[in-house]
Formats: sequence, structure tokens, C-alpha cells
Amino acid sequence: MFNNQQEKVGSRLKLFNLSRISSAELFDRSLDAFVNHEGWQFCYDEAESETALFGDNCPIRRNYELIKEDHVKNRLRDLLELCDHNEVHFSIRRLLLLLANSVLGFAGREAEGKKVNDRLLRAVDVPRVIASNQIAKASIYNNIFGGNLTRYRRKSLDIFNYLGRFRIGHETSNRFDNLLIYGHSDVELQKYFDQFLSNDPFYGADSTYLAAQEQYIEGDDESGEETEVFLELLVSQRRGLFFKIPDAMEDELSPWQLTVFSFAGEYLSKIVKKLRDGQRIEKGVLARLTRGLNRVFVGMLVSSDRELLLATGLSGSASKVSCILEDRVSVAKRMTECIEILGDETGFPILRVSLTEKIWVDLHLTLTRFEFLSRVADGVLPGSFSKECHEDILSFKSRILTASQQRREELGIEEDSMVFRLLELDELGHPFEEFVELGE
Repeated sequence: MFNNQQEKVGSRLKLFNLSRISSAELFDRSLDAFVNHEGWQFCYDEAESETALFGDNCPIRRNYELIKEDHVKNRLRDLLELCDHNEVHFSIRRLLLLLANSVLGFAGREAEGKKVNDRLLRAVDVPRVIASNQIAKASIYNNIFGGNLTRYRRKSLDIFNYLGRFRIGHETSNRFDNLLIYGHSDVELQKYFDQFLSNDPFYGADSTYLAAQEQYIEGDDESGEETEVFLELLVSQRRGLFFKIPDAMEDELSPWQLTVFSFAGEYLSKIVKKLRDGQRIEKGVLARLTRGLNRVFVGMLVSSDRELLLATGLSGSASKVSCILEDRVSVAKRMTECIEILGDETGFPILRVSLTEKIWVDLHLTLTRFEFLSRVADGVLPGSFSKECHEDILSFKSRILTASQQRREELGIEEDSMVFRLLELDELGHPFEEFVELGE
């Protein structure tokens, strides 16, 4: 197992290390087994009426049919693949738990005075849920994130805990909230409101949502209780939008703006997919990451993205502001220098800074690190997104500085300890250096 051997000659035993199979691939296999189980056809055959189990109005049936549709299963698979690239792995058992909860979940305690056990729907619950006009509480879009479960239960299950870290339902933008709150009367946004909410008879803008929306807009809720109810409905609708927005509309409405990882879609399409297909990473993506690295390495708003600046401060390489330039590394290939994004032996993205043919330094480019560097490149302060990522990148800088020193020693380059290269920026953030010589 440790050597990736599944079988041995002469033995009838074959072993599978499921931890070596990505969560995304395990999801594909689990979903196939789940939706193709023969019991589902039995449910269709035994449906007695439109309000009974697997009748036309049954939320369990609707969720089962939605989980098979491309826009739901592909977007959910994307989330699991992103977890893989954040070094988080889920077992088959957890994935089956996710699928079962997605289809059977119900975000309520009771229906028509009868308790819904474990917040999971059973056949006897379906008519009561429909009769009490609570179908929306069985939304698959909410169930995928464990929204039907109590907070304690949700936190105790790692798969919902990690999916919750995407903050889908809680992250938003003015455009998305305007769509959900004012879209029905806004000329520009009405087409989106109709497409994603009005045209969804199960989990869209039902009578409960429209009534809460009107009261929220009118602002006549003195106690604040109704406002809290509407805000909870918004969480569920944002989650719905995340799955409903097709890939073709990402330029108009990016679903990744509804997550804490706003660059996640780009990470999948321009990093993961490109490496999987054996294609080169776009120069623009590499340039932005380099600019992000420079801003962390130097501690100033550097605009340079064509070369990596290796600088230290008076207190060493971990200084918040590093203004003593030690070396520069070209992004484009120059002699033996270059910066590139490659896949390791498992296909995981790595950012490699090559100094010579034998000296290079690698950084595992996880989703979180990609997001961090992209945000820093766009002007976000390093410490405001992730302190851990900030420390990781500073450690990466230290390793590159060590490799740079190794290169100088191998090439026999002697340094003048009395001359310093002082790094400064012009008004546009472009770096330049001044030589400062210390007197004896």
C-alpha cells in the first residue's frame, strides 16, 4: 500500500487505498451508485398521488431529480475538487452521507404538528410538508451545506464543516442581494429574478418568500423577528443561485462571488484543468501571482510582475517591510531562471522558482494560497485574509533566499558586505534600486 502496489504476484488478495483516490472521483462513483439504485424506480412506481411520496409535488423526488442534473452535480463536484486542492479528503461514507442529506433533508422541526425526526424526511412526512406549505425547507441547495441540521450537528460532521468554510449563502455582493431583494421590480435584474427564482416552483420565490421580501422592503418589522426570518431565506436563495447560475453566464453573474474564494473558478479552469490537459498556464495568471508574491516579500505595494524581488529587512527575511534587495528572479525563462506552475507526480499544482537546472524551490499552490496571492495582488492587505498563508509565503521567501545564496556559492560570486542595494518604489509602484556604500 505504501508503494502504491494493489496486488502481489501469486496472491489472490487485491488492496485499494481509497485515500489515494480524490474526493471528486469518489463522488462520481458514489453518485452513480446512489442515483442508479433500483429502489428509486420502485418509489416512482408506488407514487399514489401528487402529494404522496414521489408524487409530482414531493420534495424528495425533486431533490433526487436535481442531484442528477448537470448544473447541480457539476457545481457540487467542483466544490469537492476544490477541497481536494485544499488538502482535504472525504471518505465514501461521508460522501454518501452528503448525498442522503441532500435529498432527504428538511430545515424544520415539524410539519402539521408532527415531528420530523432527525430533520430528515420520511414517506409519512411528505404529505404534511406539502400541506403546511413548507416545501422550500427541503431545498437541496440548503441541504448540501447541512443547512437543515442543527449547528452542533453540522459542526460535528467534517464534510459539512469543510463545505461550510466556503461560506456559500453568507458571502454575497450588492449585485446579488439587489437581485434577490429588488430583482422582481428592477428592469435590469428582473430577467435574472424570473429565471432563477420565479421559474422555480419548489425552491424559488414562493408566497412565503415574497411576503417576507415585501415586509423587509417596507421596513415595518419593529421586533426584528420577521427580518431575521427573511435573512435566513436569503441564505438559502444565495445557495440556490450558486448552483443555478450556468457556466455560460459566469461573466454576467459569477457564482464564485458567492463564496469566500472568489478566484476559485479561475483556479479550476486556469490552473487545475490546464495542468490536467497538459497545457501551459496563462501569462496573466502567473503575472498576478508574482505581483502577489512581491507584495508579501517586500511588504509594499509593488507593481512589478515580470520578476520576483527577493529582499530582506534589517531584522531578517521575516521583516514586515523588506527594503534591502538581495536578488531578482525573472518570471520568463532567462538562462536557467524562470517561474512556472507545474503539476507534481499526483497532478497537484506547484509554483516553482528555478534558479539553476539543479536549484529550485517549490510551493504547493493550494486553493487558499492561490486566493491569498490573487487578493494581495489586487490590493488586499496580506494579514486581512489569512495569517497562516502570510506565514507560509514568508517561509517560501526564506527558502528561495537560501537557494539564492547556494547559487552564488556554486558560481563563486563574492558579495561586497559594505554595499547594500536599497529597494524603493516610484509613484506607480515600480521598483528601482539605489546602491548604498558604508564607510569604513
